[in-house]
Amino acid sequence: MRALVVATAVAASILLGAVNHTPSAVAQSPSTGDTITKEGLKSYLENMGYTVKDLNDGHYEIFMDRKSDNIYITVELSGSLQKVWLTSYYGELTDREKADPKFLLTLAEKNAELQPTHFFVTKNGRLKIGRPIDNRAMTPSILHKEIDRLVEDIAGTRELWERKK
Repeated sequence: MRALVVATAVAASILLGAVNHTPSAVAQSPSTGDTITKEGLKSYLENMGYTVKDLNDGHYEIFMDRKSDNIYITVELSGSLQKVWLTSYYGELTDREKADPKFLLTLAEKNAELQPTHFFVTKNGRLKIGRPIDNRAMTPSILHKEIDRLVEDIAGTRELWERKK
């Protein structure tokens, strides 16, 4: 009789767990640790205390108010889900900037100084700064630290983006 009660309790516990299961912002993987899922990225950021704006198709924006700087950071997962990308938009490159070897050399030199944070230009001429983060063994503390590092890199390259004002 006791075995029947225990078996029934275990079965009920399994069923209730399956019924009450809600998607998690992270997935457990024995080889890579916690990874943020595409479905869970927004809630992961919200649970960290950020106000999150849904831009489209898994791209989210968080706002950072640092002293006199208003910094917007886009957070997204790479197509392979192996990286979390943090990016910020600096503005459209002018034709003059695209042809200015001194300006382009400055960007390249800053890339070497800031890596893994780096500048890049999109196909439509937008200058952005980005920072990739491994999406394994992710914790809120790690992600927060990486966001803060990008904010510091943005603030430290003010001369490159203030030219747009």
